Amino acid sequence: MDFPTGKVEQTDKRYTVRLSAKYSSLEQLKNTTVFINVSGSKISVKDIAEVVDGIAEQTKISRLNNKDAIGVQVQKQSDANAVAVCKSIKEELKSIENEYASSNVKFNIASDNSVYTMESVNSVVEDLVLAIFIVSFVCFIFLHSIRTSINSNGCSSVINVTVIYFLYAFGYSLNIMSLMALSLAVGILVDDSIVVVENIFRHLEMGKTKCKRQ
Repeated sequence: MDFPTGKVEQTDKRYTVRLSAKYSSLEQLKNTTVFINVSGSKISVKDIAEVVDGIAEQTKISRLNNKDAIGVQVQKQSDANAVAVCKSIKEELKSIENEYASSNVKFNIASDNSVYTMESVNSVVEDLVLAIFIVSFVCFIFLHSIRTSINSNGCSSVINVTVIYFLYAFGYSLNIMSLMALSLAVGILVDDSIVVVENIFRHLEMGKTKCKRQ
């Protein structure tokens, strides 16, 4: 270790006290003074301990597929995008593998939280598309009008494009929460549009015209 431990000030000068504990041999470590008594005699590390060059006691074990491995855990910051962080890490690991290919360096990802996130996002998108398709199909079956189905899809497309534009404009990203909110908004809008269209059809079947006469 090598770090500042304080300062010594004089009338016109100030000195920084630095603790330098960099050892290049066992003898330096053995001869390190740990105590000086009032008589001036020194007690070194070798007087109270046995100093050997060995391996530290193993307290943790990392294995992958029943093989010893070196585990590295990367924790993202609270405001970071998990998918973007995982993508950049994978690119960096691939670059390191290519750089040290001669040494047979290989990285295996044991756990990736972005996989669950992407699967959840894709599931929400699939449910959103399926909901739009079902609504269009139901409108066509019960109202016998292709125009109504197209109008329902048009409402869904308009709200999707509008929401994505505002998300991009304000610097937000598509995630599980925003997609769930988008699904709810599309469902509410489509439900309201179906009610309006059905009411229009009811008035047309009652003999009313499409345009109000002056």
